[in-house]
Amino acid sequence: MHKIYLIITYIFLSFSLPIQAQIITCTPTNPTTDDSVILVFNATRGDKGLMGFTGDVYAHTGLLTTASINNGDWKYAPTWGDNSEKYKLTRIGTDLYEIPIILRHQWDI
Repeated sequence: MHKIYLIITYIFLSFSLPIQAQIITCTPTNPTTDDSVILVFNATRGDKGLMGFTGDVYAHTGLLTTASINNGDWKYAPTWGDNSEKYKLTRIGTDLYEIPIILRHQWDI
């Protein structure tokens, strides 16, 4: 089975931060094409750019696949700024948000 790698942009993660910061947690931790996942974003970690923010938060996700030509060539990603309801995170606590990601077998990974 191919592992699915979810890429989260700067909204959630500054790539210069140490991994132990746990800005984003994923359940299950190593999803495959048979899994769906829940991503939880903790705004009190990392650069805290959204800490205390009370507006809507949206995910911009994508996949790197064997068809990707480089690390910036995301597949199955929405157009930047597409704030459709399906990309909106649910507030689950102060500075905590979650979004389910439903993985499908239809991708040619």
